[in-house]
Amino acid sequence: MRGARLWNNSDDGFDAWEFLSPIRIEDSVAYGNGFNRWDLPDYTGDGNGFKLGGGDEDLPAAHVVTNSIAFRNQVGGFVDNGNPGALRLSRDTAWRNGGTGFDFSDSAATLTRNLAASNAVPAGLGGAAGGGGNSWDLGGTWDDGALISTDPSTLTGPRRPDGGIPRSAFLRPKHGTGVGARL
Repeated sequence: MRGARLWNNSDDGFDAWEFLSPIRIEDSVAYGNGFNRWDLPDYTGDGNGFKLGGGDEDLPAAHVVTNSIAFRNQVGGFVDNGNPGALRLSRDTAWRNGGTGFDFSDSAATLTRNLAASNAVPAGLGGAAGGGGNSWDLGGTWDDGALISTDPSTLTGPRRPDGGIPRSAFLRPKHGTGVGARL
């Protein structure tokens, strides 16, 4: 899946629940998911940007997510959802999600050069998670002040003539650190 914009869904932006075959997501954005905009009684949307598998039988699938952004989702940005597979995430950004930016406590995930900024919790990693060069590995303060732009209007606006998501400085680190998505 390339260049997808997944927004304002009642549940998750992208949900790979019980996907048996590995999938690749790149250059995509999930935002504003999981909010009860309709005042429905007994509302139960999960509210994750990218939910990467899991299922009734703990089905492992080695999904890959590259150069993608999850922001302002009700709960999480990128989550393994109990998928025990060898997930790989690189150069992704989680910003201002209500829960955990990168929640990989159940998988054998490899997370490399990802950026978590201004989430309730930057990352939740299990013992099997590997990788490095992520914002939480580098230390320092990763909040809105560390970013060039927190204005998503270019990214969420009209697509380029070739159909791509418009390029912008949205959520890029000010000091040039090579972490996070570049859309």
